[in-house]
Amino acid sequence: MSANLDRLPPQALDYERAVLSACLLDADAVDATRGRLTPESFYLTAHRHVWTAICALHDRGEAVDVLTVRAEMEKAGTLEQAGGAVALAQLAGEVGTSANVEYHAALVRDAYVRRALIVRADRLTAAAYDPATSTEDLLNAAAALAPTLDTGSRGIVAWQAASDVIWPALESLEDSWKAPGEIAGVPTGLKDLDDLTNGLQAGDMVTVAARPSTGKTALGLMICWNASPHVPVGFVSVEMSVRPLATRLLALVARVDSQDLRRGRLGPEQRDAVGRAARQIAERPIHFSETLREPGHIAREARRLKREKGIGLLVIDYLQLLDPVRGKRADNREQEVSAISRAIKNTARDLNVPVLALAQLNRESERRTDKRPILADLRDSGSIEADSDVVILLHRPARYGVLEQAGEDVTHLLEAHIAKQRNGPTGTVKLFFNEAMGLIGNWGGQP
Repeated sequence: MSANLDRLPPQALDYERAVLSACLLDADAVDATRGRLTPESFYLTAHRHVWTAICALHDRGEAVDVLTVRAEMEKAGTLEQAGGAVALAQLAGEVGTSANVEYHAALVRDAYVRRALIVRADRLTAAAYDPATSTEDLLNAAAALAPTLDTGSRGIVAWQAASDVIWPALESLEDSWKAPGEIAGVPTGLKDLDDLTNGLQAGDMVTVAARPSTGKTALGLMICWNASPHVPVGFVSVEMSVRPLATRLLALVARVDSQDLRRGRLGPEQRDAVGRAARQIAERPIHFSETLREPGHIAREARRLKREKGIGLLVIDYLQLLDPVRGKRADNREQEVSAISRAIKNTARDLNVPVLALAQLNRESERRTDKRPILADLRDSGSIEADSDVVILLHRPARYGVLEQAGEDVTHLLEAHIAKQRNGPTGTVKLFFNEAMGLIGNWGGQP
């Protein structure tokens, strides 16, 4: 750390002046740079004050020039801190054109990112010298060092003004208006489920919970397959190794009985179907892991996979089998699961992708006359319910010997009850489940 004390931080003062000068002369220059820079992007405090005034005027839809910026800074009490009216007038005369303002803004931002990296790296170094900091926390901090700087357009911001938030939100809504009826999130391929949830939303933790042998892994694999034509998918399997998982996927895609597939009891046509299925699967951007078990490790590898492959969905099967979060002391299993759940939610938010977390319910539903699970069946599992943006509870009547309901054959019925949806309605969706193939589709016909 001390090695940096006698060195000037990265800066681009000439380009800072060029950007501000262009914005004082040309409204188009403000439009071109407003989304690229924040006040913190500028090295000199005086330049930060000028940029703050320019942005305030621009965001209110008012004219930006030397006179209006001067008045805005006088009102804010920052004009003298920036050198006064003379300095502002001199700044306006720095350049005679705004033609290269985007290039100049990029150089200003580049210097800022370098300064921010130095600060964060120094903090990380100090933490590494502190024996109270766990190695797991250090590794997570190191892995997150560059991505959290947001190398996109805006840089590091702790707070965002309503004016910065509302327009991107409106643009997103307008995109959906242009294509009414299309799913906004990652599609599950199950129409009624997509209609109720609008797909799996970026940054959401979506928990699919059920008792054993109900179909949660089958649903996770089905959604993984259905989503893979749209986005690359990461599938973390803690319950089983990759080979039996791949066998399940083969049976699903080929539409053959998985037991017949394992035992070699297939006819020529079915074997051809399996061969075609294998080629289809090999072409899909699906990435499996059977070795990731600790939430921090999953987060780091998922971050790397997103950087390298651009994953848009992460599936974890299943939550309670994950190892405890390293460096987090827990007095009991409930606290361990709470830490795991919080880590998964943070991963979804940090990566800005939906995380489909499969989970096991407690035995309470088995003791009730109505075997349908309820949210309370999750509450012994730490804070899963609180952390989840969406909770889907699965129920199969046939598992309890119920093969008919109201005159309807429900042998293959899988109920998906959306018991919680932070930004949407709740309700129950009927799905068709062929257990032998592991195939799940829309109710009312073969998937």
